[in-house]
Amino acid sequence: MTLSAADGGVDITISDTGCGIPSHVGDAVFNRFYREYTSNGRGIEGFGIGLFLTKQFIEAHNGSISYTSTLGKGTCFSLRLPTGKEQYEGHLVFEDVGEHSVFLNELLPDAPEEDAVGAEVAHRELTHVSDMVSDGPVMLVVDDNDEIRTYIRQIFENDFTVYDVDNGAAALEFVQSYEPEIVISDVVMKGLSGIDLCSQMKKDPLYSHIPVILLTASTSTEVQLKGIEGGADDYITKPFDKELLIARVSNIRRGRDQLQTYFYNEITFQSNDHKIPTAYSDFLRRCIEIVEAQLDNPDFNVKTLADEIGMSHSNLYKRIKSISGKSANEFIRFIRLRKVAQLLITTNHNINEAAFSAGFNDIKYFRDQFSKLFGMKPSEYKRKYGKVFSKKHTLKKS
Repeated sequence: MTLSAADGGVDITISDTGCGIPSHVGDAVFNRFYREYTSNGRGIEGFGIGLFLTKQFIEAHNGSISYTSTLGKGTCFSLRLPTGKEQYEGHLVFEDVGEHSVFLNELLPDAPEEDAVGAEVAHRELTHVSDMVSDGPVMLVVDDNDEIRTYIRQIFENDFTVYDVDNGAAALEFVQSYEPEIVISDVVMKGLSGIDLCSQMKKDPLYSHIPVILLTASTSTEVQLKGIEGGADDYITKPFDKELLIARVSNIRRGRDQLQTYFYNEITFQSNDHKIPTAYSDFLRRCIEIVEAQLDNPDFNVKTLADEIGMSHSNLYKRIKSISGKSANEFIRFIRLRKVAQLLITTNHNINEAAFSAGFNDIKYFRDQFSKLFGMKPSEYKRKYGKVFSKKHTLKKS
C-alpha cells in the first residue's frame, strides 16, 4: 500500500499479487453481492459486499475509487479522497470521539449489577408507552452508550421518572407518544442524530415546548452551533460534571415553572411577584384582550387568535405552551374562565349570566372547569372574593 499527497487530496493505492479480476467484470465488482465465480475455477469466499461498501463510503466523502487488474498477476486499487471540509458544505461533520469508559466506571463504583436488567425493563416499558402512568415529571435520556444512560439515570432517578433509549428514532417515537418534561440526548448516534431529533421536535408545535439538552464528546463549534440553531435549550460537552448537568436541568425547570406560575396567578387574580421577560407578559396581555373582545363570537377559535395576534398557528401554539403548559384551546378556555371570575366579583351578574357572557353555553361543563381552575365552586368564589376584588384588575408589567 502507498499513500501520497495530491492536489487538494490524498491518493492511496493498494496492490495484491492474487489471481486478478477478469476484464469483463469491469465496475460490476463494486456492485452489492457481486462475486466472480469463473475465476480460475476457484471457490469464492465472502458475500460480495466489501467493495460495495468501500465505494459507498468513499463516494460519500466525495472521493473516487478505480482499479487495474491482470489475470494471474494481481490487482491494484487506486483511491482518492479530498482533504478539508469545503466539499461538505451544507452537511454537518461530526467529530466522533470515543466515550471514556474508564471515566464512567469511576463515576459508577456502586452501580448495582441489576442496572443492565433495569435498562431492559425501561426499554420494554417504552414499547408500551400508552400504558405508562407517572405522577411525577418524566425525563427521556437518549444515548447509544449504555454506561452514560445508566449514569444519567442514576443522577435524576430521585427527581424524575427516567426512561432511556439508545437511538434518535426511538426517542422521537417516545416523545410523540408520551410527552416528557425534558430530553437529554447525545449528538452522535446511528440513524437520527441528536441534532436531528431536537430539530424535528422544535419544528412540531405539539412538542416544541419540551426542553432539549444536547451532550457530545465533540468540541467542534460547528456542531454546537448546529445544536443551538436546531433549537436546543442547552449544550454540554462530555465528559461533564455531575453538578453542572443537575444545575442546567434545574435552571431550565425553574424558568418553565416561573412562566407557568405567572400565567396561573394572572388568570386567577393572585399576587404575582414572579419576574418574566416583557415579551411574555405583553403576549399574555394581548391574548387576554383579543379573547375578551371575541367572547360573543361563536366562531372564535385558535386560528382567529393567531390571525389577530399576527402569528402562525405553530408559533402561537409554541408560545402558549411555553407560558402556560397548556394547549391553545385550554389557554383560551382559561381566559374565558378568568372573565367569568372577574364578572362574579365586580358586577351583579349571577353565575349563569356571567358564564353566558364569557361564551359558555353548557353550565354544567362551565361549573366543572371553573372548579378545576379556581379550586372552588363559582358560588363559593363569589362569596369569598366579591368584597376583596372591588376594583377591576389588569395585568401588571414586569
